[in-house]
Order: sequence, then structure tokens, then C-alpha cells
Amino acid sequence: MTPNLLTTRACGLALTVFAFFALLPSAAFCNDIEKSTDQAPHEDIFDKSRDAIGDAYINLADRVDLFVSRRDYARNRNNSRLALSLGNTWFEGGDQEYDIKLRTRVDLPGTEEKFKLFFESDPDEGKSLADRNRSVARNDRVTRSQSVAGIEYSKPTEPDRWKHSGSVGGNYNEGIDLLLRYRLRRYWQVGEDTTFLFRQDLWHKSSVGWGETTHLELTKPLKSYLWLNVTAELEVRDHDKPMEYANIWRMDHQLTDQWSLTYKLGLLGESDEDDNNHLFDDRFISTTLGYTLDRRWVSIYFTPEIYYPEDSDYKPEYSFTLTCSLQFTDDKN
Repeated sequence: MTPNLLTTRACGLALTVFAFFALLPSAAFCNDIEKSTDQAPHEDIFDKSRDAIGDAYINLADRVDLFVSRRDYARNRNNSRLALSLGNTWFEGGDQEYDIKLRTRVDLPGTEEKFKLFFESDPDEGKSLADRNRSVARNDRVTRSQSVAGIEYSKPTEPDRWKHSGSVGGNYNEGIDLLLRYRLRRYWQVGEDTTFLFRQDLWHKSSVGWGETTHLELTKPLKSYLWLNVTAELEVRDHDKPMEYANIWRMDHQLTDQWSLTYKLGLLGESDEDDNNHLFDDRFISTTLGYTLDRRWVSIYFTPEIYYPEDSDYKPEYSFTLTCSLQFTDDKN
């Protein structure tokens, strides 16, 4: 299947999802009024909409799996996932930016859990490390020129073993923009409760070039409701600011089952081609207040941030970001 065809089908799936989400709440609301006025209608509206969209998506994934594998497989559970994120950022001075992100993974258990179809409206390879680690919107929307679709191969392994995966995808926009990605990763248990992750990505995107990304991550619970996460990333590309790094210190605080706080301190750097590849850095601090609905498929995040760019002599820049995240899966709990 060609990248152009995969991208077209994935975009069609996205439009179907948006149509479902726009139309189903009003229908559910009418049905709820006819049945009873004693119930709280908003809960049924959201739950029925989520279930309808999620069921339609999972049913589509099952049919794709059956078409690809040509096998009668006991599909008791499908790990396919559809994630939609809507963000809006207000900057100091009145400027605003927004973004829409859509990512899917279509699980194909009939292929013995080796293959997955994917669609990404904003692949990491097309963004800087700074954009990946900050919460601010970047005026991104789902466009054909940026989105990629393809297939991923990953052989199941034990949790304490090295895991390999390879992906091939792309899009067609005045020529094929091919994406190749190889990923190697492994988790280690350090002590009784600390985990360490190593991930190495080798990738090529026709519109960007070759690159490699090294990701190191340490997670340690401090309390039953408090976790410390330290991340270090280094990315090298074959041209155009060939080296970037990010060091992120994050504290996750679970206030209640629905409310959470995340404190983040970041150091971001890149090579300066005009100064003998000297690395310079920007800094930021942010706090994110998150609220998750009872069914855990809708989350809302409020993020104030102070950014200190090196090229402005670290003059603080203030922003506030509102993000809504929706997750559609086979899990109804």
C-alpha cells in the first residue's frame, strides 16, 4: 500500500471521527430528554459520544486486521488508539497560536501483534526538541503536507529485553516525502522502585534529512502521589543546526483521582553554526494543572509558562496554554 493511499485513508478516518464527534452529542441529548429529565444529561451525552466514536474506530480496526491477516483471530481486545489534542496559547502582548494534533495506532493482532498502522499529523522528526518538550501551541493544524501515514513492525519481547521496531511511511506533496524510522529501547529496574529508559532512534525524512535521537529517562516515586522524572535528549541531524539537546526536570503530583499538577524546569540548547558550533541554551519553567473526566477519555490542561530565550538576553516571555486531549480506545472504564 503506497504512502499516498495510506495518508488518504487515514485523513478520511480523521474526518469521520470529527463528524461523529460533532453530530452524536446532539442526538444523544435529544434521546436523553425523551427518556427522562431526572438524569444529569451531560454525563450520558459525553459517555455515549465517546462509546460510539470509540466503538466505530475499534470496529474499523478489527476489519482492517481481518483484511490484512486473513485469519479468524480471537479479538477479545484491540489495542488500537486514536488521540486528538486541541491547544491554544495566549502570549504576552495579546498574540495567540493554536494547534491540532491527531495520532492513531491501528492494532493488527491477527499478524501475531507484529504490525501496526499509524497516522501522525505532527511527526517528531519534523519538529525541534524545544517544540516537543514545551506545551505552547505552534499554529499547527492537520495538513496533508505535514502528516505521515505508514506501517510499523515490532516483534513482541519480554519487558526486560531489548525491543526493536521499524516504521515506513510518508505522504505525497509535490513528490513523496518518505519517513523511515528504526527504534531501539529498553527499560531497567534500578532498585525497588526506580526505572530507567534508554531509547535510540535512527530516522530519515526526505524533507528534513537523516538524524538520530538519543533519549534517556529516569523515573522515581517520592511518595505514593508524587513522582520525579528526569529526561535528557540529544539529537544530531546531517544539516541545519546539526545538534540539539534538552534536559527536562519534571515533578508529577496527583492531587486527587481527577486533579493533577506537573512542575517542569527545562534547559534547551542547539549548536550555533556561526560560532564554531558552540552550544547555547534557552530555559523555561511551567506548571500544568490537569483535570480528567470520570471516564478518563477527556483531559483538560492549564499551563502557564515563563520562557527565557538566549537570543533575547534571557528576558522572560510569559504565556498561558489551554489544551484539551481526547483518547478513544477499547477501554470503557
